[in-house]
Amino acid sequence: MKQLFFSLLLLFTGIGANGQSPSQSVIIDSSTKSSTTSTQYGQVCGYIYQGVYTYKGIPYAQAGRFEVPQPPTPWTGIRSCRTYGPSCPQPKTNRWDNDAGAFFYLWYEGRQNEDCLRLNIWTKGINDGKKRPVLVWLHGGGFVEGCGQDHPGYHGHNLADKGDVVVVSINHRLNTLGYTDLSDFGSKYKYSGNVGNIDIVAALRWVRDNISHFGGDPNCVTIFGQSGGGAKVSSMLCMPMAKGLFHRAMIMSGSGFMCGMKHDLARKVGRRTVELLGLTAANIDEIQQIPYEKLYQANTQAMKEMASEGHRTPSGRSMTWEPVVDGDALPQPLWENGSEKLNQDIPLIIGSTINEFVGGRRPGQGVSSWDDVKRDLQSTMGSQADVYVEGYRQAYPAGTIEQLYRLDTMVRPAALLQCQKRAATGGAPVWNYLFAYESPAEDGGFHSGHNLDIPFWFNNVIRSANMTGATPEGIELGETMSEALIRFARTGSPSAEGMPEWKPVTTGQVHTLIWECPRPRLVTNHDQPLWK
Repeated sequence: MKQLFFSLLLLFTGIGANGQSPSQSVIIDSSTKSSTTSTQYGQVCGYIYQGVYTYKGIPYAQAGRFEVPQPPTPWTGIRSCRTYGPSCPQPKTNRWDNDAGAFFYLWYEGRQNEDCLRLNIWTKGINDGKKRPVLVWLHGGGFVEGCGQDHPGYHGHNLADKGDVVVVSINHRLNTLGYTDLSDFGSKYKYSGNVGNIDIVAALRWVRDNISHFGGDPNCVTIFGQSGGGAKVSSMLCMPMAKGLFHRAMIMSGSGFMCGMKHDLARKVGRRTVELLGLTAANIDEIQQIPYEKLYQANTQAMKEMASEGHRTPSGRSMTWEPVVDGDALPQPLWENGSEKLNQDIPLIIGSTINEFVGGRRPGQGVSSWDDVKRDLQSTMGSQADVYVEGYRQAYPAGTIEQLYRLDTMVRPAALLQCQKRAATGGAPVWNYLFAYESPAEDGGFHSGHNLDIPFWFNNVIRSANMTGATPEGIELGETMSEALIRFARTGSPSAEGMPEWKPVTTGQVHTLIWECPRPRLVTNHDQPLWK
């Protein structure tokens, strides 16, 4: 016991048992000298945790409300970047009210502030002249909420450590602050409907200009994101101002959210928001000082009024915040009218989970046979019900009735369509996956649902044990998936030990890698009958 106490005392006082300096003996080296490096705007220091240099909350830009981002103000001295920066103000949610869900995800919104254009970096080396692949993470939450440190699965340490890559996560403007179109009120607000996306472009420019100081290669950048983050990746692929800032991309469970609000509708929402705030073109700049809560309420009310008039987003969803098809920053809707060809030279991975948002869905009473299922589904699917049920039985011969009811029918078809559009352009390869690992957490109630694949790609299966269950087979799957992502970032082609050859999608064959235990498997056109 005395020896244990003495060891702990040495650890916390920073004195090694062999007299070594803190950088050689402690788990976390937070000495300023050890981690100081440069950016265009000033020096920063972070800390070193188990061999990985970590920086949090680095400013990549600054912006007036509704204005395009500008370079951050340079600073003197060494800026401490050891804790996460603010996340964008966002509507209050009830996700902490559900005890099971809160335990599963361990959400962390952090402090909120409009000065939120910050990024985080994990890397194995600084100032060493190495050119490590860079992976830039775009968080989920639609274009409405979330942040780069939203839950444990986003943490970049393990991915950086395993693959000797540089991992970057960012915060940017969301909801009313990022996607309210005030372009009718002067050139100052020309891009206001898209500044949330332009923030991401600004972060990618910062990476291009500064990441070499953090051991990264600005000519080998992969962007990847899940859900709303996947939609952000899709939008970057369609934005001319983002071209050349990244070289590979992965869209995770984001294909069903491809969108883009029509410019005339977005401008109408913006005009009504200004009216509700009691402002006019003459005093529009007073909108800069209005409290966020009041601004959010007015913008929300304006969208409710548009919805009551029958307006919906192009994707058919209810009115919400999303990028604006303004003919400039976003010339066309995402992946429509040829916009998918802008970056057709970028290798892509596109996929989803097998259950997505329907993890808890079960058949109704009296449904015990496949004929019962067909009759039950006719109320929502009509004559397509028979085709769907038989397609499912062909695709998943061992599948049960309960599993059919949990099958995702929104994101998977959209992901396949996106893959097929890319294959049709004759551009760089596109690989498709379906994540089917069933989490045992909380009695298996979340199945293979939305968000579950995130910690596997990040090699955070143990860090996210509340979510994954951290089973031995799950940990092994995370090792394989993270290795495939690292290889993709490094070479532009995903591969790893423990998985079959992952073939890209072609115009005639949809090869899908199913991530499942005990081993991943590759199938071809296995579920095409489902989506006829």
